Amino acid sequence: MKRTVSALYVNEEKLLKLKEQMGNNPVLFLPSHRSYADFILMAFVMFNYSIDIPCVAAGMDFHSMWLMGKLLRDCSAFFMRRSFADDRLYRTVFDEYVKKLVSLGEEIGRA
Repeated sequence: MKRTVSALYVNEEKLLKLKEQMGNNPVLFLPSHRSYADFILMAFVMFNYSIDIPCVAAGMDFHSMWLMGKLLRDCSAFFMRRSFADDRLYRTVFDEYVKKLVSLGEEIGRA
């Protein structure tokens, strides 16, 4: 079986500086990805450095995927529709949910 990841480089100096800043400032993570692997790796690294794993907004299409949905939920993901600009109620509830997460001091990422 092929390995998915053969090596992972972590800039510890920058990571520890981020950890220090997270206690005083809200942080928004915006990984650039073609899959959810970047978020899962980010959660793995943060866990290993005792950094709070951010909540991540994941597309609803992953919710029902047995393995991926479970893995994302275990990594602090919450699921959202891909598009809801025309649904005022959904948008309002989603906005309030994100505001609540931020008010509780949760870091937020978008996967």
